[in-house]
Amino acid sequence: MLGWLQDGTYALTLLPPGDYRIVTLLDPEAGREFDPQWLGEVYPLSERLTLGPGETGTLPLRVR
Repeated sequence: MLGWLQDGTYALTLLPPGDYRIVTLLDPEAGREFDPQWLGEVYPLSERLTLGPGETGTLPLRVR
């Protein structure tokens, strides 16, 4: 679940443990998140986040 907080940060909650790649983009084209070629282009811009059971994490993200 994604939520915007009053301090200008976003919180992702209820994620199961695992490895995630996170990227912030302005106006991505709808449906592109399923396009393997587009994902390959965006991957280098993403940040890795690993969560263990019950863990929370933070990342300093920039809008791309």
